[in-house]
Amino acid sequence: MIIAVACCCLAWNVHAQEDVGVKVSIVIHEDGTKTVTKLDPEQHSSEETTYGMKERVLKRVVYALDENNLAQSAVVFNSKGAPERKLVFKYDPLSRLAEEQDYNLQDELLLRFVYEYGKSGKLLRIRAYDANGKEQTSSTSAPQRGMH
Repeated sequence: MIIAVACCCLAWNVHAQEDVGVKVSIVIHEDGTKTVTKLDPEQHSSEETTYGMKERVLKRVVYALDENNLAQSAVVFNSKGAPERKLVFKYDPLSRLAEEQDYNLQDELLLRFVYEYGKSGKLLRIRAYDANGKEQTSSTSAPQRGMH
């Protein structure tokens, strides 16, 4: 996900439910929005929908997962259900998210996010780069971005 759609997961309430292999979790954010994630390991897919007030859909992200249920790619849909951008995820040998590439619908690179980890394995920062490789921002506190 790109900066504009970064998921501020400062959750104060999390609920999870398992139903015939499908796992559903609900995160209530400090701003009153909520994100519902449905993980279907058998279908290697996950869907994350963020709702605003009055249950209005703000964003939906549909992920394609690998055999280990790691997100490999995703499509981000806007509040009207139209696709906005595509995401591609890369992992390091420890299965930690190493890079996220964000593309428009014409497959042109928009942004890259590079994830940096410390010796302890804790995420230290996320660096954002534009399509030309110019660094946009550097984050010392690594916010959670989406389901990875």
